[in-house]
Amino acid sequence: SALASNDKANAQYKYYKSICIEEGDTLWDIASEYIEGTDIDHNEYIREICELNCIYAEEIHAGDYIIVSYYSDELK
Repeated sequence: SALASNDKANAQYKYYKSICIEEGDTLWDIASEYIEGTDIDHNEYIREICELNCIYAEEIHAGDYIIVSYYSDELK
C-alpha cells in the first residue's frame, strides 16, 4: 500500500555537523550513533565520513574535529 511505502521514507532530511573525536571513538561507533533509525549501511556511512574529511578510517584521533552527516524527520 502507499502508506507502507511512505512510512519508512518519511521525509528524512540530511544535515551535517562538526563533532569532536573523544578518546576511544571509532568511525564504526560514530556511524552507529548517527545512522540509527535509518537503513544506511555502516560501511557506506564510514566511506562518506572519510570522503567528507579527506581521511582514512584509522586517521582519527581524540581532539580532532570531523564533519558527519545525520538524519532527521524535522526540517530545520
